[in-house]
Amino acid sequence: MKDLTKLEQKQLRHLKQERKERLRLEREEEREKELSAEIEDVSLRESMIRQITKNVSQLVVVGSFGAPPLAWDTLDRLLILAELEELEALVCLNKIDLLKNRGEAERVARVYRKLNYPVVLASAATGEGFSELRLKMEQKHSVVVGECGVGKTALLRALDPAYEQKRTRRDLNLTGSDGMSCSCTIYDYKLAHATEVMEVNGINLHEHVPLPQAEAHRYFPDFGEPSRECMAEGCLHIDEKDCGVMQAVAEGTIAKPRYASYVKIVATLR
Repeated sequence: MKDLTKLEQKQLRHLKQERKERLRLEREEEREKELSAEIEDVSLRESMIRQITKNVSQLVVVGSFGAPPLAWDTLDRLLILAELEELEALVCLNKIDLLKNRGEAERVARVYRKLNYPVVLASAATGEGFSELRLKMEQKHSVVVGECGVGKTALLRALDPAYEQKRTRRDLNLTGSDGMSCSCTIYDYKLAHATEVMEVNGINLHEHVPLPQAEAHRYFPDFGEPSRECMAEGCLHIDEKDCGVMQAVAEGTIAKPRYASYVKIVATLR
């Protein structure tokens, strides 16, 4: 092969460069298609709540006093889940009969009522609060959630002593936002007045709340006004200087257990 002239060498280099650039663009285009497919797959994946039932309208979040003690972070995670799912949320604080000081239950209820969450103080042992609970569940399709031991089944049994005979059981495998599969048991039950109830057992839904760390504060409406006083851009309200939220906690504007709950939740998020 004859030696290439300088012009031919230049043209060859140009052609090689063009081919390399074309290959690079093709690889980028393929990668974009793969990412787009992954994003579409995640967006089309149903949330755990929707995998359980398509027509749920209300999340009944059950907490308890005594055994187990009230877990503020679990309560708040489930309320965030209700917000993400665009569901009504009803807070039911059970086992108030175990409290020596009734004022403790009232203080917790006051925190959430100020945030416009309906709160029912109840006792499956004494029946207190059940007429109100029944009224708030009427003509709705509710999913009852809460930690193991808070008394979900006892509450439903108190609403109707024949609950366990009338309910039907489903065993499901749910897929989380991370793609992992979880098994659980669902009990379906129909009350009078077009009231449908579902009890979720075997899975802690509060551990499966898909939420970026930086967005957690948006689901704490009591942080809204104080956060305007934060000096740090993108303040997480954890250890930044001149944080309006932490100042509000110190002044008592934001309940300390509520803030402690927020800190625990943020620590577990990415």
